[in-house]
Amino acid sequence: MKFRLHYTSTPPVRPISQVILILGLSTVLAAALPYANQSNGNSDSSHNPNGPASEITPRKGGNRPLRPHLPPGPPPTVSEDWKGAQIPSRPIPPLAPLPKPRGAPPGTSRINDPLTMKLLVIAVDGTEPSYSAVQAFLDQIGIPYDTYLSVNHLNNPSAYPLPNFASSPNNANYYGIILTIGNLAYCNANGCQSTFSASDWAAMDSFTATFGVRTVSLYTWPEPRYGLTYAGVAVSTSTTSPVNVKVASGQALAASTFSYVTANASIPVANAYMYMANPTAATGETTVPVLTAAYGGATYTVGAIHTAATGQQYLALTMDHNPYLKHSLVLSYGLLNWVTHGIFLGAKKYYLSPEIDDFFIDDDLFDPTVPQCVPSGFQLDPTSDLSDYCDTIRIAGSGLQATYNWQAKLRAKPQTAKFQLSMAFNGVGTDPVNGWAPPNDTLTPKAQSLAPYFYWMSHTYDHEDFDCYNPVPNSGICTPATTSQVDAEVLQNVTVGNNLFGSYFDSASMVTPGVSGLGNPNFTSEAYVDGLRYVVTDASQPGQGPPSANTGIWNALNPSLFEIPRFATNIFYNVDDANTGGVGSEPLRTG
Repeated sequence: MKFRLHYTSTPPVRPISQVILILGLSTVLAAALPYANQSNGNSDSSHNPNGPASEITPRKGGNRPLRPHLPPGPPPTVSEDWKGAQIPSRPIPPLAPLPKPRGAPPGTSRINDPLTMKLLVIAVDGTEPSYSAVQAFLDQIGIPYDTYLSVNHLNNPSAYPLPNFASSPNNANYYGIILTIGNLAYCNANGCQSTFSASDWAAMDSFTATFGVRTVSLYTWPEPRYGLTYAGVAVSTSTTSPVNVKVASGQALAASTFSYVTANASIPVANAYMYMANPTAATGETTVPVLTAAYGGATYTVGAIHTAATGQQYLALTMDHNPYLKHSLVLSYGLLNWVTHGIFLGAKKYYLSPEIDDFFIDDDLFDPTVPQCVPSGFQLDPTSDLSDYCDTIRIAGSGLQATYNWQAKLRAKPQTAKFQLSMAFNGVGTDPVNGWAPPNDTLTPKAQSLAPYFYWMSHTYDHEDFDCYNPVPNSGICTPATTSQVDAEVLQNVTVGNNLFGSYFDSASMVTPGVSGLGNPNFTSEAYVDGLRYVVTDASQPGQGPPSANTGIWNALNPSLFEIPRFATNIFYNVDDANTGGVGSEPLRTG
């Protein structure tokens, strides 16, 4: 698996990348190439103006794998909206107005003195969603930061003093501050208060003024400290429709802060409390709206950059955040770029490494007229077999050619110049005598001719589940694969890969069917003996996600096997057309 990744921890022998799970070649082509697939059943093929180009006689059932399904446990998802909705947003209790910023003591300005390239995140008690959000975004970029839970200081200031803002009068320990909540409001049985006293705010103000350090307030009650006044409108988009936010028009500062956001684009704020505000600058101050929201027939400020009369600068947003909310994902880079003056360790990166399963073999076909062929949710039985009900689909060589053409168009663009699909194949689909290849197979020779343009890796020889090997269909009884069965699945496919693809085949990498075998000691030990070093894991399952952004994990049973995080899509594995309707609110993992 020739993936590429920047590492934040010790890498294995070679770099890898996180993988997006796109289940079944028929599925990914359905989403991108409506004319690339050929139905192998009696379903309507009117979407293809050239008519069907099937390589397989229409049939039910046949030599295709059982569809492995989810193990018991929380349903996985890659829908960021779904994840974000699971984290409840909480309103900010309005407190007495915070003290206005104070300036640096006379003659102490150190704006041109050294600043340590590290941010300070000041949270309330660590349970606020915006706290997990900012940590996630800092980790993704790689910006160093310290965290400080201010409730400890409130409860025991002698044991938990204020952060050490500066190591000496002319050396700052931080070059930016991020507040998870603008007033650091904390509530208990005795009521609500700020975890910082007036003298604590003054100490932080003195530091930020002395060294010219900027402050971001992620989730802010509108108040004069941030150049805002509350407009009397609060919205919980967890219970109402999303509210669209836009970068403030006509404001050069807004456009430069969020320069990567398309002009006039709407950013939906969902599953978050949000406070509508108006900009209010006192004498000697400036407040520039950078984000606005139209609501109830009026336009409000929901993000502003405020410069105090004493010189401190604040960027305050009036909506809540968590790591998965769309507005948080979109706006986070602008906030971090602003608070660091655009100079920081790390980089904003986007990784897109689609991986396609079941290459060379046919899959069930989505059929809205047959209930069994319309997945209704997660199926937990890996012995489930729909072969008596559903038609099948396998692409032809023309479909792969269309895939290559589509990929070539992407690679012609600067932002996707290195885009390359990864094909996880099952060798049994290349053999017309003892395997499942159809007569007059055009896919196998086309794959061989296009080998240099894709990444090739094993998906086992005939798609057997290593945790439920060759079960009796619909029996509900599973037997883990033995070491000899592991050998057969791995080594037969290595032979096929070497013969077809030569040096373009990565024999050290495998996508196991259904992400199976990772807890089967027979597989984890024998797979290593057979030359495997890299396997994918289901990052949507508890304990299987990467410890930090863009990293993998070592297998728990065999630490010599490196697991690459893979995320499922919410496209059912058996769709063959973008208009089929086989897109679910949650994904079915069926690889």
